[in-house]
Amino acid sequence: MNQINLKNEKTKRAYLAWRREAQGDSEKTITMRERTINLYSDYTNAADFKSFNKDKAIGFKEYLRSPSGDGKKKSRNTIRTILIHIRDFYKWLCTQPGYRRIAISEIDYLKISKQDSRIAAESVQKSIPSFEHSLKLVHSIEINDDVDFRDKAMIALIVCTGMRDSAVRTLPVSCIDIDELIVYQLPQKGVETKYSKEITSVIFPFDESLIKIIKEWIIYLKNKGFGEDDPYFPQSKLEHLEGSFSYKKPTEILPEFLQSTSVIRRVFKDRSLAAKLPYFRPHSFRDMAINRAIKYAKSNLQLKAISQNVGHEKFFTTFSSYGTLNQDELISLLRQINFKEDPDISNIELMNFLKKFYNDHKN
Repeated sequence: MNQINLKNEKTKRAYLAWRREAQGDSEKTITMRERTINLYSDYTNAADFKSFNKDKAIGFKEYLRSPSGDGKKKSRNTIRTILIHIRDFYKWLCTQPGYRRIAISEIDYLKISKQDSRIAAESVQKSIPSFEHSLKLVHSIEINDDVDFRDKAMIALIVCTGMRDSAVRTLPVSCIDIDELIVYQLPQKGVETKYSKEITSVIFPFDESLIKIIKEWIIYLKNKGFGEDDPYFPQSKLEHLEGSFSYKKPTEILPEFLQSTSVIRRVFKDRSLAAKLPYFRPHSFRDMAINRAIKYAKSNLQLKAISQNVGHEKFFTTFSSYGTLNQDELISLLRQINFKEDPDISNIELMNFLKKFYNDHKN
């Protein structure tokens, strides 16, 4: 920040504490919210938060649209996210003593246009790997050492569970029942799940070769002396090249947890490059796993089970966020509909069907 206003800092700390303790935000989200508030403070030259008005809101939007010091402009989606965070902050602030003169109607100026909002939403449509791509990536890894085996098993597990990378990073050996093919994502065991929820995940049996890799990896770890509390995906051992500050290519593993999820992203990136395959973020394989599992479901109960298996409390979250069809699937399914026949359903029956569909899937 350019300047510091001690009163603002105290207020910001109170807000972040409320987000953390009352709203359950993760530390990653807290950090993002703090950066956003700091950005707004930079724009106002650390002016008192209570000086907010519609003119400042409009000016801040213009500030966000302007190129930064390196000449780059923020995307519409980034601007939308920043404004949502600042709007949340001011909605809280106007309920606090000393700030209640801030008008809700002026806070509403912290919004982008409907057109920009629509474009922002369209710009973040997910790019998802196919299952065939996932198989190629896993099987492209030849096992010559510990690290090769670890990376192969890591990608296979994410493909078959859709686990988040933070949970994968912190998963101990004891949280996998390899006989029953169940992963117990337990925060009390140190597994970092979203909102610290306990998640019981059955490993989706998409492909026997993937299941075989996952099973063989845990046997391999135990044969190397890894215990129940050791990581399922451990760090690699770094060694200096003799007479140099550079490191050898790691080949061995240590019974220590990965230091950050960036290691997992690097595994996916490096292995994709080596296989001459397009790179997809680890989280996109979560989308792929969920989409694939949904296609096999034959009832609402099975859809609900898939939703819980990936840590969603409501199936509507799974359906709306992860049930997206790719372009080929969309075209294929729509071409199967016979639009030449008269629809044998009245408007009232249609409305009842849509209401039932919503009620069946909102929980």
